[in-house]
Amino acid sequence: MRFPLIGGFVTESLAYGVYSKSLSQPCLLYELEVSSAAYEKMLKTVDAMLSDYDAYKYNFIGLPLSFFNIPYERKRHFVCSQFVAMLLENSGAAMCPNAPSLMKPADFKMLAGARLVYSGNLGGASQDVLFSDAES
Repeated sequence: MRFPLIGGFVTESLAYGVYSKSLSQPCLLYELEVSSAAYEKMLKTVDAMLSDYDAYKYNFIGLPLSFFNIPYERKRHFVCSQFVAMLLENSGAAMCPNAPSLMKPADFKMLAGARLVYSGNLGGASQDVLFSDAES
């Protein structure tokens, strides 16, 4: 098992790791429709990051500062919500209500067009819900 304080660019799974031990945690899942161009730009960004994944780290300094609304950005260091906000903004898919380093998971529900698709325990979120590309 990976030591949770050694953060970096990782693929998460409900089947193993930290999330597999947290299946009773509450979960809200939102979807946001984005243009094909924005989606392609996000994919290119993630692909580029994956090709050099060891260079990306968890933003341990920025996490506590965000709770005090103190923005802190460091090259190649992200918390999860900061990573998502960066992708959305850099692709032109959405403008976030806060600076990426100040985004908290609950802030994403304020995005224009965000639609709740699941509410329940993390373990109850089926693969169909998590990875659905069905039209609304």
